[in-house]
Amino acid sequence: MIALALYGVRSGAGIMPSFDFGSTVPNWGYDPVNYNVPEEQFSQYTVPEDRIREFKDMVNAFHKNGIRVVMDVVYNHTFSKSVFGNITGKYYTSTDLSGTGNSIDDGNPMVNRMIQDALEHWVRDYNVDGFRFDLVGVHYANNVNTWANYLNTTYAGRNLLMYGEAWNGGASDPNEVQKVRYGNVPTLAPSHFGVFNGVYRDAIRGGTDTNTMGYMGGTGNASAIAFGMRGSPTDADSTAAVSNLWTPAFAEDPEQTMNYASIHDNLNLYDKITYSGASGGATGTAGRIDRFATGMVLTSEGIPIIAEGDEFLRSKVVNGDHATAMNSYNASDAVNAIHWSDKTVNANVFAYYKDAIALRKASLALRLTTWGAVHNQVNATADGSVVIGRFSSNPATPTSYDTVVVDNPTGSTYNVALPPGTWTKVLDTTGAVAASDNACGSLSVTVFKKN
Repeated sequence: MIALALYGVRSGAGIMPSFDFGSTVPNWGYDPVNYNVPEEQFSQYTVPEDRIREFKDMVNAFHKNGIRVVMDVVYNHTFSKSVFGNITGKYYTSTDLSGTGNSIDDGNPMVNRMIQDALEHWVRDYNVDGFRFDLVGVHYANNVNTWANYLNTTYAGRNLLMYGEAWNGGASDPNEVQKVRYGNVPTLAPSHFGVFNGVYRDAIRGGTDTNTMGYMGGTGNASAIAFGMRGSPTDADSTAAVSNLWTPAFAEDPEQTMNYASIHDNLNLYDKITYSGASGGATGTAGRIDRFATGMVLTSEGIPIIAEGDEFLRSKVVNGDHATAMNSYNASDAVNAIHWSDKTVNANVFAYYKDAIALRKASLALRLTTWGAVHNQVNATADGSVVIGRFSSNPATPTSYDTVVVDNPTGSTYNVALPPGTWTKVLDTTGAVAASDNACGSLSVTVFKKN
């Protein structure tokens, strides 16, 4: 997986599990054996020291090209219970919380410390820039807070990016109220830990593997889109836990919501769109919907994530096989390979992504950094099914909006009423533009900037 995360000037490539795992490739590696050494199947070397050097060289090469490295880590379970079972069975949970039958219990002090030490190892010795936690909902929120706080304190200035999935993959958890769920994400704000916003994802695309689309396909809940555009903020400026564990209002800080329309799991964005019946490729309805979905992600408060290849309509469907594409963790390269020629074939989609990312980086109003800024400087409302977001980049004049974003899921053009002043349309479904009209095209995100 290469997933791009953008927040302010921070951007990074997320790499899938690359520590030692038990399966033989092709496999994504979500079955750890040794959390502290690079996976040998990915290396060109046989000598362990050379593999370590190779991994460090890879990280350094990313850094030299201005790309930070976020590592996918799987501390919720192991390849089998034999990994820790010869020490003691007490390191595993009595209930299957990961869906693999061997979830580990960070409520045990030794497991808790092992995870913290392993995280530090990769930050200190390999110079990685953050972590994406697989099924972080298996872990205790207090422990996650401790790990993140320790790393950010010990390695102050590294600006580490840490986030995960606020759910588990197995049975119901008798200790769920203590685990990472949306309701206790506010308690993680001081340690700068965020979670995937699955609520916003589902509002945008519909179900992950269903053959119907949500808002991006012309239906869905406009209010949910407006709320996601604002960064899914908590109701109050407080780091206290919320009683509703699954509240969509979980971000006490905008950096706590990781906004996305697709990731390595499930159907990727273009396959979801075509599976739901849209067609026409890059220049047709399917390509337009792809740009619409990603445009929403890139014009919302929070941290956008773009999955590998979405920027040129990557497909994992081979010979009509959507079932494998839905869960391709052990599929061959025929399914999982990224075909770089698609970047040329679908150049207009790539250009749109590039323009939308550049606009985001140039727009302070779309990258607010506090709950108070979101609360005071963003107004997002629905006019029927159309969502209009009004943003101010200036906290001194919070309602003097300088950026307007319009999400139009309908089949016709929408003419937006802009605030007083002279405005320029700077983004539409084609990418960057410079126009003086107020028309917002069908199935598109349109952005206006005040002159």
